[in-house]
Amino acid sequence: MNIKIAILFISTLWSVVVSHNALASDHNLRRFIGLWQAVDPVDGSLSTISINKLSNDTVHLLYNDTYFYLCNGGRGLGVGNGTRSGRNAIEFSGITYTCEDKKIPPVNIPASFTLDASGALIEVDEDPNRTQTIFYKTSR
Repeated sequence: MNIKIAILFISTLWSVVVSHNALASDHNLRRFIGLWQAVDPVDGSLSTISINKLSNDTVHLLYNDTYFYLCNGGRGLGVGNGTRSGRNAIEFSGITYTCEDKKIPPVNIPASFTLDASGALIEVDEDPNRTQTIFYKTSR
């Protein structure tokens, strides 16, 4: 009888721990969900990112920019799915950027974003000399 009680106690405790971790995981991902905007420090264009949740660890990103270097200065749209990478980061193995005028073929580029202490979303750039683009959340 004591073994059955011990097994019941352990299984109950395990389900509480697992559900608490799932809620904590969801809460961390929720901080990324919303509409974000930035002024590109290199060219002064308006960059907008929309991040939506697909599953517990997957997000969908739409990236719109009024001046894409890849599009010879034209408008462009980026689309990709990413996953959380640690507590304060999301990572995309590839965001597919398409130029509005369709003159240049789509380009797939990996990207990652981190949340800083103030809650701003920073686009991580592999070039340490490039000024980082800092996005601010414009929705709740």
